[in-house]
Amino acid sequence: PAAVEAARQEVAGMSIKEMKQLIEANGLDHSTCVEKADLSALAVKVKLSSSKRKPRRKERPQGPPKNEFCSCWQFLLPEAAPVWYSSKIGAGTGDDLHGKPAPDGSLFLLGHVEVAVPDQEMANTFFNTGCGFGVSTRSTDQAMLMNAGASQIHLKIKEGGRPQKWPGDIRFWVDNIQTTYDLMTAIEGGTKLKFVQEYGSGINGGEFSMKMLDPWEANFYVLTEAPKEWPDRLRQIGCEAASMKSNVVALSDVGVKTRTAEDSAAMGNFYKHFFKAPITVTENSCMVHFSPAPELHQTLSFVKDDSCPAYSDLGSICFYLKSRDAFQESFTKCMAAGIVEAPSTLGEASASQEFVVRAVVDPESKRELLPVRNVVRLAEHKDCLVI
Repeated sequence: PAAVEAARQEVAGMSIKEMKQLIEANGLDHSTCVEKADLSALAVKVKLSSSKRKPRRKERPQGPPKNEFCSCWQFLLPEAAPVWYSSKIGAGTGDDLHGKPAPDGSLFLLGHVEVAVPDQEMANTFFNTGCGFGVSTRSTDQAMLMNAGASQIHLKIKEGGRPQKWPGDIRFWVDNIQTTYDLMTAIEGGTKLKFVQEYGSGINGGEFSMKMLDPWEANFYVLTEAPKEWPDRLRQIGCEAASMKSNVVALSDVGVKTRTAEDSAAMGNFYKHFFKAPITVTENSCMVHFSPAPELHQTLSFVKDDSCPAYSDLGSICFYLKSRDAFQESFTKCMAAGIVEAPSTLGEASASQEFVVRAVVDPESKRELLPVRNVVRLAEHKDCLVI
C-alpha cells in the first residue's frame, strides 16, 4: 500500500540514532533489534501507527472516573498527542435538534433496539470494552442488554447464526469521545480488526464523532459527545446503578434508510396515526420525536437513501407511552388495523403493560412498509429505566 511505501521511504532517510529516538518516543523497546533492518521495520510500524492515530487534547475535561476494563488492553492505548481541533472542545449543542427541546406531545422514550448477534464474547468486546456501553444486570445467556442511560441495545445471542442488520445508523451520546477513541484503539489493536470506519465533526459537542461497524459487518453505530455538562443530567433521567460510570449516556437517534421520500413520510405517519406522535417532515425524511426529560430529545429518523438495503430480518424496536389512556387508545387502533401480534385483548395488554405490533404499515392502505416489530410499552412497565 502507498502508506507503507511512504513510511519505508521516510525511515530510509533516518539515521540509526533517529530511528531509536522515534521508537523510544512512542514508548517501545528496540533492545531486541540487532540488525539495522530490524530497527527499520519497527520504525516503519511506528510511523504507520502514528499516521492512523486520531489527535487528542493534552488534558481531558472533567468527566467520568477512569474506565475499568481488562488490564490486558492497557498496553494498547495510544500515547497523548497535540491539541487538535480545540475550537470544538466544550462546544454547545450546535444546530442539531437533539440538543434542543422536543416538540410537545413527543412519545415518552425510545427504549431499545434489538438485533441478533452470532458471538457473545465478541459482542462484549465490541460493545462493552470498545464502545463503552454498560452491561445490564438483567442480561442472560440468551441476550446481552447494553445500557445507554435510560435506553439499551438488546443483543440476542444466536451462536454461529447470522447477525440481523438494522437498515440505518444508530447514534449514541457519550460522556467523553476521547475515551471512546482510546477504547476502540485498544480493541482494534488486540483483535486485529478494523471497527472505526470514519471520523466526523462533533455533532453536539466534543472534537469529533466516530462511526463504527460491528464485528460482523452488519450494523453501523455513530458515537458523538453529548453537550458539555449534560452527561450527569442524562444519567439522572434513568440508568442502572451498575452503569452510572459508563461512557455511553444516551440513545440519540435510530436511523432507517428508505427507498423513496414518500416511504419516509408514510413510515412517520404510522407513528402519528397510531400513537399520536409529533413528526417532522422534510423533502426526503421524516422524524418521530421522543422525550422523557428536557435534556433528552430522541428521534426515529426515516431518510431516503439510494443505498437502502432490502428489508429482511431486521430485529425490533421498543418505545414507551406515558399515559395509560394513550396506551389503551393506541392498542385499540392497532388491533382494529389488524397489526397487533400479541396479546389478543386489551385486558391482557393493560395487565402486561405491553403489546407488539408486527410491522410498520401505511395507515391508509395498510401496506407493509417496514418489517420491524414494534414493542409498545407503558412508562410504568418494569423494564422502563426512567426514574
